[in-house]
Amino acid sequence: MTSEVTGRRYTRYRDEPITYELPFFGELKADRTTTRPRGYLILPAWGHVVAALHRHSLTVETLALPFETEVEAFRATEVRFEAAPRQGHHPITSAEWREETGQRVFPAGTNWVPLDQPAGIVAFHLLEPRSPEALLVWNAFDAIFEQGIITEPWWLEENARAAAGGPEDPRGV
Repeated sequence: MTSEVTGRRYTRYRDEPITYELPFFGELKADRTTTRPRGYLILPAWGHVVAALHRHSLTVETLALPFETEVEAFRATEVRFEAAPRQGHHPITSAEWREETGQRVFPAGTNWVPLDQPAGIVAFHLLEPRSPEALLVWNAFDAIFEQGIITEPWWLEENARAAAGGPEDPRGV
């Protein structure tokens, strides 16, 4: 119906039913696939990510001791964000990834998210960096994309000496 006050269309509900013919989309086709890992390790600094996983009723275990293992990691080499916010975020629209495999030591307090749990598929979609619904896409890990201040080693050396009470110039001048 059209409003006499605003001139805009609005919905008016009626008592008589209306039948609509809608297409049925009964089959999903993935545009990419990946192998599901045994789980994900999340460093202690990412507590807000662990909190998000808990909100999805996922099991997250905290390691009591340091742990060394071979891992597969992904490094973002080129990341593009949406220009305008969506649902209070600037989601990642695309990224290029470099896969790295190697030994790594994880400190005590690291979180382990096993995928052999009832909602493991949810954890997989939230933590797989290439997933379109990953927490990474929705800005949970944005700090890794921030540009830090690059400082030359000589400047650090001279200022460390000064902070320690030594001469500001390492040559003692």
